[in-house]
Amino acid sequence: MPASGEPAEEAVPPVVAGAVFHGLRHHHKTVLDELDVPEVLVCERMGHQMGGIQGRYSHVTELMRRRLNSGLQRRYAGLAKTVRAGGKR
Repeated sequence: MPASGEPAEEAVPPVVAGAVFHGLRHHHKTVLDELDVPEVLVCERMGHQMGGIQGRYSHVTELMRRRLNSGLQRRYAGLAKTVRAGGKR
């Protein structure tokens, strides 16, 4: 329902049945884990703060960000290739 509280004029069917927007955060965290992204960078991307000694002494570097960007680019380029091939890998 729109923020105005008024019902939407037209219902839009879901892209994926049962999917919710918040699920994208869970998916992104899983992708970051699969890419072995350092926890300090995961926390930054997820909007969290690390606690304890790791939170005090761990810092995100540009090299970490470049590696993450490269990993995400490879992953999504592979997915695009799969989609173009009709879902066959």
